[in-house]
Amino acid sequence: MTATATNSCGTTDCSFTVTVNDTEKPVLSAHADVPRTNDAGQCGAAVSFTLPTATDNCPGAGAVTSSPVSGSVFPVGTTAVICTVTDAHGNTQTSTFNVIVTDTERPVLSAHADIAKNNDPASVRPW
Repeated sequence: MTATATNSCGTTDCSFTVTVNDTEKPVLSAHADVPRTNDAGQCGAAVSFTLPTATDNCPGAGAVTSSPVSGSVFPVGTTAVICTVTDAHGNTQTSTFNVIVTDTERPVLSAHADIAKNNDPASVRPW
């Protein structure tokens, strides 16, 4: 950039550099919690989900990643999924949603053989 100053003594020019830095973090869309029931016979569930979308004030919003990743097996209970995006200028944003796996499977009882036992004669008391 060149600046010019003029007064009664004359004109002077000088030049300098203007640097604009992108310090604004990208924005991740909101993501609702993901409820699931357990997979049959398992104490968890393989859960797939769509990642949130990212926007940025400058071109170059990177790919959104998550940990754990979509398709992972989540245990019964609540697991936080952390989503991350980094833009072309190194600004990073994270967001979190929960995968909630509920165990809805009834327990299975195995059949047990009948038990037959004679009483102990010493324990019989005449009344």
